[in-house]
Amino acid sequence: MNISARDLMNRDLPGAIGRDIDTTGLECDAAGVAGSGIWLDRVRESAVRGNTVRRLRVVPEGGGIVVRSLRDEEGDTGEVTIADNVVDPGAAATGIVVRRVVNCLVTGNRVSANGATGAHGIDLTLSQGCSVSDNTVLNPDVGVLADETNHLQVTGNYVFAPKTGFRAVERPGGKGANNGVFVNNRVLTGGVGFVVKGSGMVLVANYAAFLRPGPAVWVQRGGTHDAVVANNASVSIDGGIRFDASDGVVVANVPISNASNGIEVNGERVAVTGNAVNASPVGIRLGDKAAACTVVANTLHGAKDAPIVVGGRDHRVRDNSGASLEVGPGAAYGGGELEVTAARTPVQARFADERYVVSIEWAGDPGGREWIADKTAAGFVITLPAAPPRPVRARWLATGAPAG
Repeated sequence: MNISARDLMNRDLPGAIGRDIDTTGLECDAAGVAGSGIWLDRVRESAVRGNTVRRLRVVPEGGGIVVRSLRDEEGDTGEVTIADNVVDPGAAATGIVVRRVVNCLVTGNRVSANGATGAHGIDLTLSQGCSVSDNTVLNPDVGVLADETNHLQVTGNYVFAPKTGFRAVERPGGKGANNGVFVNNRVLTGGVGFVVKGSGMVLVANYAAFLRPGPAVWVQRGGTHDAVVANNASVSIDGGIRFDASDGVVVANVPISNASNGIEVNGERVAVTGNAVNASPVGIRLGDKAAACTVVANTLHGAKDAPIVVGGRDHRVRDNSGASLEVGPGAAYGGGELEVTAARTPVQARFADERYVVSIEWAGDPGGREWIADKTAAGFVITLPAAPPRPVRARWLATGAPAG
């Protein structure tokens, strides 16, 4: 059975839009013939509740439940609720399609996909102002697909064994997603957990684990002012959290037992603060493209290669704690700021040994090149030819000596 809004309104009326259409309690068996079970376009203030859709045929733009605007370029569908439906496509088709819809609620649905390419759970492409909550999606290609969406709230959903659990990036030839909030969602087993690309993307208290290849959480380059907060990103081959965007924060996360990095940053001006990283070969890695990042007050344990690896430039690394913070080439022994007023300025530290090199950034020209002298595990001395004519603010970073 295929229900369409086209059959529920007079198509001879120019610009006609269906309103107050409730599609409830239907048993739709497409028998491998129909490409969609329920299809509504150009509707307002309508609902699709408590329906069951099974055995679809794969067709372009089809799906178990399809609610959309007539064209991608126009938003003529909105204020729609899709709730408590069961969709079992039985083919490489999307379970629920919500395309170019404004102000929708997608909640309490269950989609059983077959893992094939294109077998997405919920597709919200181009939609705005929608809430997606408490849905269960099993074995999808992408569990919740939110490319080029805006002002999306995704809360409390469970995705099992996807190729990608949640994705909000740019469409081919389109723009990225923006202002998406992902809170308290779960991805268990599969390929990649969360992938986002855009500005104002916020991921809070999500769980993603047992992923191959991963990463569990990936904020791609191209957006700004994104936040990854209090997520459990664990047991992933390609790492727990990868943050490639700029001007964002990675705060209070607990990556555990990842096979490469607990947290990897390749963006600029990213604050990495208050994270608890455990049992990854590298706890926190600042990649070669990272710049001006702040790594402060993290705890790192069980990093057999290096708790902190510093690449890139102009970083501030200080007040981190954990066992063996001085392991491996490039590992961060510590860092800080101080005011240089004399020819000899001692810097107190508590390093495990003296096998480190120190780099210094000066806020102004101190009147001569700097030397590092008296280097011990207890600290070192900044030695200048003479006292600078005025106090100079400096930042220092001590790292493990390069290999070889």
